[in-house]
Amino acid sequence: MLTFINLIIGAIGCITGSISLIIIIRQDKFRKGKLMVETSERGSTCYFNAKEFHVEGYETNYSAAVSLKITNKSAYPTTIDGITIIKDKNIANHVPDFKCQLKIMYEVDPFKCPQIGQTESTEYLLLPPCPIPQRLEPFETKYLSACFPFFDSFVNDSNEPISAKINVESSRENVQVQAKISDIHSLIAEAELSN
Repeated sequence: MLTFINLIIGAIGCITGSISLIIIIRQDKFRKGKLMVETSERGSTCYFNAKEFHVEGYETNYSAAVSLKITNKSAYPTTIDGITIIKDKNIANHVPDFKCQLKIMYEVDPFKCPQIGQTESTEYLLLPPCPIPQRLEPFETKYLSACFPFFDSFVNDSNEPISAKINVESSRENVQVQAKISDIHSLIAEAELSN
């Protein structure tokens, strides 16, 4: 009789232990970092001449801005601790207080506008620079720019887009995304051809 009671108590302990293990494994699945990063079409992803676009506070020839969509797919908050761009051996860090004016003046096509010699300006949208650290609540999405004032070592003589990896460091995980970064004048030429 005593062994039968011990057997029942042991079976109950085994069942409750197994159930609690399943619950812990399931909860751990939601605790893991699930940061999703992709380049965004909402803003400009380009590099540009720093002097031409009035980059303030940095002695550099070229700067870049990459528009990102960052989503926290975890049930817990996470914090973005840093953003870097990597191509071959070149590495540049995101600077949160980056300021510039991405505005271009160009001649209006006389066939589209009757006033000859008129100029127009196009402003390229820069999403707000990502403040570091940046807290993301559970299941939150933010559209931000990663700004790299020191982009000289990435620029080559060809007008081909620069392919580089954007590394987003967070408190739970690091995520890399591939980005194609075009010269701003190439983007303008493409926009004028499409109009």
